[in-house]
Amino acid sequence: MVDDIVHLFRSRGIKRFSFHLPPCPQSELMTEWLKARGLRLHHQYSKLVRDTAPPARMATEFKIKRMGKADAAAFAKVFGGIFAWPAERLPWVVASVGAPGFSHYLALEGDRAVATGLIYVCGDCGWLAWGGTLTP
Repeated sequence: MVDDIVHLFRSRGIKRFSFHLPPCPQSELMTEWLKARGLRLHHQYSKLVRDTAPPARMATEFKIKRMGKADAAAFAKVFGGIFAWPAERLPWVVASVGAPGFSHYLALEGDRAVATGLIYVCGDCGWLAWGGTLTP
């Protein structure tokens, strides 16, 4: 499967792509598989795992707003500011808002959007991503 995925990207001329490895007993083995195919370790993002029990409620002064298509540009603007994404990539972020399985969120401090996050859900699994907060 690893060979198929690497071939898919390379056959389409994609020079930069990445694999995010899950926290599992096979992580070290998967890293070796990828290195053997000419890939290199670039980042070691934190991967957190939890069960599906509802999380504890947290008190906050921020208003948390689930974003819809009408709010996609606002989400992309804040996301771009947090992660320093170039303007030409932001349409990709805009297009993801409202996609099946995705839920995008903004945290507001008063009327000012200050943080982003999303969750992608497929069956009983979820992926939390794009979480960040603007610096003052």
